[in-house]
Amino acid sequence: MLKLEELARQGDWNALIEVFEKECSDAEADWFYLFWRGYAAFRTDDFVTAWEIGKVVYEQQPECLEVADFVCVLSVLLGQTKDAYFYMKMKNVCSSDEVLRDFFDAEPLPDAGALLADVVEMPLLNHALFALGEGDLDRAEKWFLQQLRLHPLDAFSHISFVHCLVERERYRSALDALRSALVVIPDNADLYKMMASVLDALGKRDQAKSAYRMAISVAKKKGVIEGLYAYSFTYDAEAIESEKVARCREWGQVYGLPERRSPIAVSEVAKRSKLVIGFILTDFENQRGLPALARMLSFKDEDAFKYIGYGGADITSAQYQPLQSSFDEWRSLEGVLPATLRNMVAADGVDILINLSGFRDPVFLATFGARMAPVQMLWFDSWYGTGLNCADYLLTDHTAEGALEKVVSLPSSSSLVGRRPLDTLQNTREDMRKTFIADVVFRQLTPRTLEVWAHLLNKHPDSVLVLRDHDFFSSDNATDLIERFGNYGLAHRIDIVAEADRRLFFLNGDVALLPVGDVGVDVVLDALEVGVPVVACGELGGSSIALKKLYEVLGVQEELYASDLDAYLSKCGGFLGDEGLRAEFSLEVRRKLDETPYFDYRARMTEFEQLLKDVWAEQAVS
Repeated sequence: MLKLEELARQGDWNALIEVFEKECSDAEADWFYLFWRGYAAFRTDDFVTAWEIGKVVYEQQPECLEVADFVCVLSVLLGQTKDAYFYMKMKNVCSSDEVLRDFFDAEPLPDAGALLADVVEMPLLNHALFALGEGDLDRAEKWFLQQLRLHPLDAFSHISFVHCLVERERYRSALDALRSALVVIPDNADLYKMMASVLDALGKRDQAKSAYRMAISVAKKKGVIEGLYAYSFTYDAEAIESEKVARCREWGQVYGLPERRSPIAVSEVAKRSKLVIGFILTDFENQRGLPALARMLSFKDEDAFKYIGYGGADITSAQYQPLQSSFDEWRSLEGVLPATLRNMVAADGVDILINLSGFRDPVFLATFGARMAPVQMLWFDSWYGTGLNCADYLLTDHTAEGALEKVVSLPSSSSLVGRRPLDTLQNTREDMRKTFIADVVFRQLTPRTLEVWAHLLNKHPDSVLVLRDHDFFSSDNATDLIERFGNYGLAHRIDIVAEADRRLFFLNGDVALLPVGDVGVDVVLDALEVGVPVVACGELGGSSIALKKLYEVLGVQEELYASDLDAYLSKCGGFLGDEGLRAEFSLEVRRKLDETPYFDYRARMTEFEQLLKDVWAEQAVS
C-alpha cells in the first residue's frame, strides 16, 4: 500500500482512489492509508466524503496533529463550526506524524483559523449555486449531492438540485430526487409544485394535475400555485380553448388584488407631451425575446415616450444584461411586496403599465387586479387572458375568445423572437432517407400529436421521423418513447439525434413537424433559418393562429399554412416527396427572412409605439 503514498506525492488523486477501492475497504484499512483516501476525496472536491473519512481516521489516531488539522479544515469548509472549534482545540494536545508533516510542509492545508473568519452558512450550497449560475452543471450537481448528504432536510437545497437536473433535461432523475425529498420532507408545497412541473415535462398530465392539487392543499398561500396550475392548462394540448380561458379567468377573479382607482386619472395627463411606459419583467423566460426587445427599444421615440423597467433584480445582473441600455430608468423588485409596486408605479407617474412575465410570475401578475396605472396591458405568457379586473388589454395573436381583456395585436406579429442566422450553411447530412424532423419534449408528445404524425408516416411508408434528444436515451425515457410510438406501430421508424444547436439539428430532416398545441416561435424560426419547411394547421388549434400571422409577415403563408388536416397532410407530403421544391423553398425563405418586417426592429418599434398611442387615446375618450 506504499503505492498510495506515492500517488499522493504525484497528485494522482483519481488513481489513488481507484487503487484504494480495489485493494482494501474502509473497515480493514490502516488509518494511514485511510487518511490518504480521505485526502484524495478532499482534493477532488468531495468534501463530505473527506470529512466522514477524516472523522473515522481521527477516532483511530486522535493524537495525530495533521489528522486533527485536516478534519478541522473540512469542518470549516462544510460550515460545521462547532466541530471546527473542537478539532482546533484538540490540535493543542496532538503531535506530528513525520511522514504527514513532510508532505504538508511541501503542500500545506488551508489555514483553519483564516477560513473561520469568512465562514458562511451552508457553504456547499453556495458552491453549487455559483456553479449553476456559471452554467457548470456537472460541478453544480456534484456540490448539490454533497449538500444534501449533509443537510437532507433543507427543502431549498432539494429544489435547487432539481432545477440543476431540469436544466440538463434529466426529468426522470429530477422526479426521483423529488420523491426522495418528499420522504424526508412530507407535505411541502414547493416540492409538490416542482414535481407537478417535472411531471408536466414528462407528459404525465394527470399526475401533474394531482401534484398541483397536493401543492395547493398544503400551501399556506395558494395564489401562486393556483396561478401556475392555471398556466399549465394553457400549454395542455388536450385542453380545449374555452377551458384555458376559463381557468385563467377564474384565477384572476379569486386572487387578483382588490380593485382600486388609479392614483392618476387619464384626464389629468391627457395633454402630456411624453407618455411614461412601465414594463414588468420579473420572470421573463423568453431568452431570445430579451435581445429582440432591447433592439426594439433602441429605436424608441425619446421625445414622445419614457420607458421604465421593473425587474426581479438589478439591471446589472446577468439575466437583464441585454437590456442595460434599453430603459430610461430601472427599478429592482427584489424583496418588494406586490402592494408596494402600486406605490412605485404611482411615484414614477406610469401611464401605461405592461406585464411581460404573465403567469410565470403570478405574484406580480395579481397586481393587475388593482388599478396601478391608467392603462394596463398584458404581453407574453398570458395569451388566454387573466380574469383580472384592471387588465385592460391583451397583446397577442391568439384569439382568446371569452377573455375579459380587449385583444390587440401588432401588424408585424405580437411575438418577439431574435434572429439567429448561420454564418455558413453547410449540410453534412449522410442519411438521405425521406425524413420528418421534430424538436419536442415529452409533454408535447400527446396522443393527438402522435395521431397526426402517424397519419403522415403511414402515408409515406418509406419515411422516418427524427427527434432531437431531450434525455430520450435514458432507459426509462427510451422505454416510454418506444411505448408511445409503438401504439401506432411506428417505434422502429423513430431516430434520435443529439445536437446542441437546434438549427444544425433541423439540417438532418426534410420537413419539420410541430406538435399539436402551443409551440415556441423560436423553434419555427430556427427551422426556417436553415431552409426546412414547417407547416402549420389551423384545424389543430394551439399556436396555429399565431403562426398564421407570423407566416403572413414572413410571406410564406401560401406554402406553410393549411386550414384543415387534409391540406396539412398534403402540404407536408408535397415537400417530402419533391427535392426540387424543397431546394427552391430553402433559397426563397432565407431571402424572405432577410427582408421581412418581423426583424425590422425600427419598424416594429414604430408599430408598438403607435399601439401605445392608440390605447391611450381610447382610454382617454372612455
